[in-house]
Amino acid sequence: MIAALFLLQGSYFLWYSFTTRLVISPAGIAFDSLGVYTVVTSWSNVERIVHIPCSTGGTIRALILREPAASGWWYRDVALLPEHRGRVIPLSAPRWGQPRGCGRLCEIEEKIQHYAAQAVP
Repeated sequence: MIAALFLLQGSYFLWYSFTTRLVISPAGIAFDSLGVYTVVTSWSNVERIVHIPCSTGGTIRALILREPAASGWWYRDVALLPEHRGRVIPLSAPRWGQPRGCGRLCEIEEKIQHYAAQAVP
C-alpha cells in the first residue's frame, strides 16, 4: 500500500513537471500549469522572491507579486497565506531540509532580478 502511494506521488510530480511552463522575457513573466493555474504579469508587479510553505510539506521558492495576477486554482499546490493568494509564481519543486545546490534555479532568479530591477522607476 505504501509503495503504491509513493508510486502515485512520483507519477504526479513527473506529470506536473511536464505540464508546467515558466516564460521569462523583457516584457514580464508568465507561469502556466496546464491552464489550471496561470499568472501573466509585467516586471513592475514583481515584489520579491521568498520561500513559502508547500501543501505537501517543505517549502518552495516563489515569486511574490505586488498585485494579484493569477487566474485559475491558486490553491492547487501551494498552502498560501491569505495575503499571497493570487500573487504567487512557484519557481521550484517542494524542498525538504537543507537545499543542495542552486543550479538552474539560481539562473532563473538572476534573470528575474535583472528584469525586475530594470522595471523599477
